[in-house]
Amino acid sequence: MKILMVTSLSPSRVGLNEYGKIFLDTAANFKCHEFTFAADIDQSLDQSFEPPANIKVCRIWRYNDILSCFKIAQLALRERPDVVWFNLIITSFGDRGLPAFLGLMTPLMLRVLGFRCVTTLHHLSAFLDFSATRYRGYEIIFKLCGGIAEQLLAWSGPIALLLDKYVTYFKNHYLFSNAVRMHHGFYALQLPAAPQPSKHVLVFGKFGSYKKLDFPIEIFKSLRLIDSTYTMTIAGGSHPSYPGYYESFADQHGSIDGLDFIGYVSEQNLADVFSKAGVVLLPYSSATGVSGVAHLAASACVPVVAAEIEDFVAMAKEEHVGIKFFKPGDLAGAIHSITEIINDTSLWSELSTLSSRSSTNYSIERVFESYMGLFESLVAHKSKQRSRR
Repeated sequence: MKILMVTSLSPSRVGLNEYGKIFLDTAANFKCHEFTFAADIDQSLDQSFEPPANIKVCRIWRYNDILSCFKIAQLALRERPDVVWFNLIITSFGDRGLPAFLGLMTPLMLRVLGFRCVTTLHHLSAFLDFSATRYRGYEIIFKLCGGIAEQLLAWSGPIALLLDKYVTYFKNHYLFSNAVRMHHGFYALQLPAAPQPSKHVLVFGKFGSYKKLDFPIEIFKSLRLIDSTYTMTIAGGSHPSYPGYYESFADQHGSIDGLDFIGYVSEQNLADVFSKAGVVLLPYSSATGVSGVAHLAASACVPVVAAEIEDFVAMAKEEHVGIKFFKPGDLAGAIHSITEIINDTSLWSELSTLSSRSSTNYSIERVFESYMGLFESLVAHKSKQRSRR
């Protein structure tokens, strides 16, 4: 089977690029299939690497480029895949209205051209809190446009969603939708050593939107007043819509003792960074679906402390991730949750073990097999339709 996957791909600054790279690494184990990755271009980064033998990487589209959809369609017409698989959030192709919307129309465009399309959609516009982003004041417009885009996506083919409530909502609100529940999946990190309870807090992500840095820094300063041996690493970078945000905080606070800004973390260094953490902190004001960072933490068997956001609560319940919650923006609650996990080794072990079991039961390999089964059923269904004619 020949599969074209449209995704941002690490190294990249575009959302879901790490998830795309995890799927590329996993695809290398499915040598009976041929994969082409239609990935994003960022000339400010060194994006060159040697893919496995059964995988071809074509970096052909750019963030905020209105021509991205046509370049992807051109590649599909050239490659003629059996299935085109999209890995998307609503801002995958840009944070400006026209390129973002046109990019989301690519699956429907390819469906009209005769291709079988499957889209993994990591969040739904109805559940996004636009008031926590730079689009504040335009929430109604963005939710309306997002709803239109999602209805058009529903007509492009099966939509894989990562939470039960997303599947229910999609089926109830969009005509002729084929929503299927898929797990996010846990990546098999090769840990240099077994994680242990420690007073080291890791914050990881793309910052500037609903992921602000002032709150975790405030948490760190409060922890140091309790115990001067607490340390914190802030890894990642600026959100594409907020260039320079991460760097400004690193310049302002980078000299604080015990607080380390390490910037972008390459795939080969992820295991080392996560395994050194005693807890992974998600101090967000809102969320856009399940957290890839929480899944990385769970893969490293490190407990998570997170703001009690509806999507995170659903993720913890459905994916069985070891998380302790605090009310969003509650400084005292965040500090209590962190110190309780660190000081209570039995609680730390309980959360770590829960995540360890889930990372085995819902490994990325098993999730990938589920997608391959879905693709094969689509190809078989199409073949039956042709034979009847």
